[in-house]
Amino acid sequence: MADLTDEAREFLRLSMDAESTNRQEALADLRFVSGEQWPVEMQNSRNLEARPCLTINLMDGYCRQV
Repeated sequence: MADLTDEAREFLRLSMDAESTNRQEALADLRFVSGEQWPVEMQNSRNLEARPCLTINLMDGYCRQV
């Protein structure tokens, strides 16, 4: 029984390692689509200078197609 759980843990570790980059990129894409399109440093500097940070959602049509 311990052999089976060790094998399952190893499979889970390998799966998580293989998918971690894909999951991180998916989260970044979701943040981009939700409107977080500016790097934080640039957004803060523009806010201090009272300059706008325009976000134009061109991705919505593509996301709806998928």
